[in-house]
Amino acid sequence: MLGLFLDDAARTLEAVDRLQDVPDPWTRAVLWMVRGAVRENDGDMRGARDDITTAVTGLREVGDRFALSQALSGVAARRRRRCSPKPPNTR
Repeated sequence: MLGLFLDDAARTLEAVDRLQDVPDPWTRAVLWMVRGAVRENDGDMRGARDDITTAVTGLREVGDRFALSQALSGVAARRRRRCSPKPPNTR
């Protein structure tokens, strides 16, 4: 996970993938959320969407509403950017 702090997406994704066989479903779901965030930061929007979708499913299954809200906030932000041709007015 050191790659996360070194801005090394490939290294971070490898570390997350090595941890995916943990028995705890919450940990797996959060790892998918981390993986999605790393892929988004690296410009892989389709991969990020797929990973976050997997994370959302896992977080719903374990009932963690806080982590689920974090994952869904990211989904909403991406959809808003994709569907909105210009940024909304802010005051």
